[in-house]
Amino acid sequence: MVYTRTVEIEETVPPATGYKLRETSPLTGKITQLMFIFPSGPSGLLRVSFSKNNVQIVPQEGMIGEELDGITYPMTVDEPVNFNDNLYLKVENYDSRWPHGIHLLVTIVGE
Repeated sequence: MVYTRTVEIEETVPPATGYKLRETSPLTGKITQLMFIFPSGPSGLLRVSFSKNNVQIVPQEGMIGEELDGITYPMTVDEPVNFNDNLYLKVENYDSRWPHGIHLLVTIVGE
């Protein structure tokens, strides 16, 4: 039997702040999709990356978000994952005036 679970990571990041948010994998299998949901308004001032057990997966280097204002950005991935692996969303808010939220959905297909 194949199981699919979605892990949700969501946070509002204060101005000029960075966070590293952690959730754990609810099952063993493969991460098949990351869906970043960027709010309207930060105009490239919100940057993100995704890691598993402190190894950056998306993007391979640096961060994404420069041109993703008000966009839902799905990415297909093929990353093995084990039960209780740490899943990290790193968020940096370069806006010195306003907080901005970010939402990430991690789709895991289990074995």
